[in-house]
Amino acid sequence: MAAVRIHDILSSRVLVTRSSARELEQAIRDAVHLGGEQLEIDFLDVDGITPSFLDEVITVLERVLGEIKENQPQIIVVNPPTRLSAKFAAVGRSHSLEIVERGPHRWELIGTRA
Repeated sequence: MAAVRIHDILSSRVLVTRSSARELEQAIRDAVHLGGEQLEIDFLDVDGITPSFLDEVITVLERVLGEIKENQPQIIVVNPPTRLSAKFAAVGRSHSLEIVERGPHRWELIGTRA
């Protein structure tokens, strides 16, 4: 399993901009290329995110996962700063993904990628 710890990279407790999400691309690329069946996007120490930030993170994931055709990892969001809302679920659907809450500290992104 590979993990990307968002706060270690962005150092902000509230994440709102698309440009800040794009700053995660190299870390996501590095984690994906390490291999493994699962990629964790870890929001530990983040207090809030906006739908536009999540949308751009998913766009980055799609771009990076598009570079690999086989053995794509399961994408898990751990320590999300909020419960899964209708707005975040709608962001997932706009990318042909279903975002499923798997407990108070875990979301899974399911569906078409890349």
